[in-house]
Amino acid sequence: MSRGGARKGAGIKKGTVLKKTIEKKIKAEHMRKYFLDRVAEEIGPIVEAQIELAKGVFVLEKITVGRGKNKKTVERVFQKPPDQSMIRYMLDQSLGRATENVNVGGEGGGPIEFVTFQAATKKYQKQKDQTHHEHQAPDTTTGINTK
Repeated sequence: MSRGGARKGAGIKKGTVLKKTIEKKIKAEHMRKYFLDRVAEEIGPIVEAQIELAKGVFVLEKITVGRGKNKKTVERVFQKPPDQSMIRYMLDQSLGRATENVNVGGEGGGPIEFVTFQAATKKYQKQKDQTHHEHQAPDTTTGINTK
C-alpha cells in the first residue's frame, strides 16, 4: 500500500493548458487591446507631448507656503532641458534604429586566439614570474639580480 510521495502517472500531464492560464491570456489580450485603443484615441496629444519633451518645456509650479492667515500660493516657472532619451526614441521610431558596427577580432584586428585554461594559466604565471624577476633589487656585491 502506497503512503504518499510521487506516484507514476499522477498529476497534470505535460502540455496541458489550464483554464487559469487561458483566462490570464484572455485578460492580458483585453488589456493590451484597451491600451492600444486608448493610445490611438489620444495619439495627437501624445505625439505633441513627446515633441515638447524633446524640445524642452517650461513648467509652471504652484506651491502653497505658510499656515492660516499667512498661507499663500507661490508660482515659479522653470525650464526643463530637452530630454535626450525622448529625442533618441523619436528618431528611432521615425527613422529606424541606427545600425552598429561591431568588430570582433583579436589583437590588432587579427584572429581571436583560443587557448585552454591550462595554457592561459601557464602564460599568466610566466608573465608574472618575469615581472617579479625584473623588479628585484640587484645584489650589491655581484651586481646580479637575485630571485
